[in-house]
Amino acid sequence: KKELKQTINEIASELFVECLFCRLYVPGVDTQKADVILTKILDMQADFLNRASRPDGKNSQKLVKAYYKKLKENLMKKVEEIISDITEFGGKDKS
Repeated sequence: KKELKQTINEIASELFVECLFCRLYVPGVDTQKADVILTKILDMQADFLNRASRPDGKNSQKLVKAYYKKLKENLMKKVEEIISDITEFGGKDKS
């Protein structure tokens, strides 16, 4: 659980820095879109940290394992979505 939370924080930090860099240094970037994406990143971080702290089926190791597997899959989907958003407004591939 601790490693997962660290990973979530690291991913969110990287995405935030990338988006902030585009917002500040890439000419012609829509700053309102960047602000929306920055907020989306922070919301994603808070949501996944909260979900990592509260697994379903605490009494069953099998259920907990399945919960964390699904959580990681959902995290990767959300990260891909945010990367796509950054790429879209940043004008080039950021992944």
